[in-house]
Amino acid sequence: MDTVLMEELVNIMLETGADYSEVYYEDTISKKYYYTNGKLDDIVVNTKIGAGLRILDGEKYYYSSTNNLVRENLLELAKTLGSHLFGVRNTSVVLEEVDTKLDIEIEHHKKTTKSKIEYLNSIDTMARSYSNKISQVEVYLIENDAFKRVANSTGVLTNNKEIRTRLALCVYAKEGDRLTSYYNRIDYQKGYEMLDDVSLSSFVFETCQMAIEELDAKYFEGGCYPVVIGNGFGAVIIHEACGHGLEATSVATNRSVFSNKLGQKVANDKVTLVDDGTIQKEWGSSIIDDEGEYAHKNILIEKGVLKGYLVDRFHEGKMRQTANGCGRRESYLYAPTSRMSNTYIAKGTDKKEDIIKSISYGVYVKQISHGTVVSETGDFNFFTGGAYIIRDGKICERIKDISLTGNCLEILSNIEMVSDDLKLEGGLCGSISGMIFVTAGEPTIKVSKILIGGKK
Repeated sequence: MDTVLMEELVNIMLETGADYSEVYYEDTISKKYYYTNGKLDDIVVNTKIGAGLRILDGEKYYYSSTNNLVRENLLELAKTLGSHLFGVRNTSVVLEEVDTKLDIEIEHHKKTTKSKIEYLNSIDTMARSYSNKISQVEVYLIENDAFKRVANSTGVLTNNKEIRTRLALCVYAKEGDRLTSYYNRIDYQKGYEMLDDVSLSSFVFETCQMAIEELDAKYFEGGCYPVVIGNGFGAVIIHEACGHGLEATSVATNRSVFSNKLGQKVANDKVTLVDDGTIQKEWGSSIIDDEGEYAHKNILIEKGVLKGYLVDRFHEGKMRQTANGCGRRESYLYAPTSRMSNTYIAKGTDKKEDIIKSISYGVYVKQISHGTVVSETGDFNFFTGGAYIIRDGKICERIKDISLTGNCLEILSNIEMVSDDLKLEGGLCGSISGMIFVTAGEPTIKVSKILIGGKK
């Protein structure tokens, strides 16, 4: 979509007195290579080309999207949106164009399909050779190439390119009538140079080992115990239970346990929670968000005190805070709203080995897999992806089918130790503006007590 047309659309939507108008254009292509049962099973290609137009008027907004990019259709769409307002605005906006540069070494199209298949085959072979207990291997390569243009009534027109790559592996282990599986992935905002930056053997062997260990995992008797949550994607419990409650979509409508708590103590002094969309090459990063605002590093909780929220343009007035680079959406089909990017607990000064040694009997959780959260109360329930008993300060036998139940304010207050081994891992997050790329992370942390559900 050319600059002249985007400027015209912005001004048409402003003419009837809108507070703000915006045009979002997207051209995205994604490819997923499925390699299963020792062969290439499928290559799925998806494209999204379209535009979204939005008007903000006080505490209301009007949004419409289309994949019909013919000039006449877009002009009519802008006029229709403007017809919801009955004011007059005589000033017009002149757009100033801003380009961003993404440092990608090996773009997706520069690697042949043949070489990608050979790489997938090498992973399959490596996993199958790990143990005769590995019964099935599924490997995926995911490419996402997005070009976005955002023009808005602040006078900004941004051009932003985002390239993401994910390698995913799911292995199945079988012994007798017992069957288990484990899923693992590596993902960054990089091209195929990502594959040169990781230890492939470590990635594959860890995945296989986790699946095999599950074969002999024991059921656990539930109760309230101290819990150590591993670094990396163990942080999904913080992302879900705390992060969503700090987004303006929940806070502005008083549907968050964190509403009206700015400046108050909400966590242990050892907890600093950050959302940083500026981290180079991370899966959840963006140079510019989907509202045309530069990404920010936002300190949400600092040494236990609530310092800020994630605020998008629509919620600026109601929250009396300035938008801070967190307006995000899955595609042009969605209006943007406040969303997380790379959310993590900052590293502390404790050591992982000291955290484990401090527990005479408890549970070590390597990862959190999935769960549910009630934003209004902060109550949550999560299932684990790899858990072990801690006995006499040592990580011991594997346990299975356990869940963690609690409240986000309680878990934040009960974090007693924070190690220095911060790790970030990518994932996908769903909310009212669709499914977006995010990163969750933390160092190894000790929570003094969590209610653990078990089958025994």
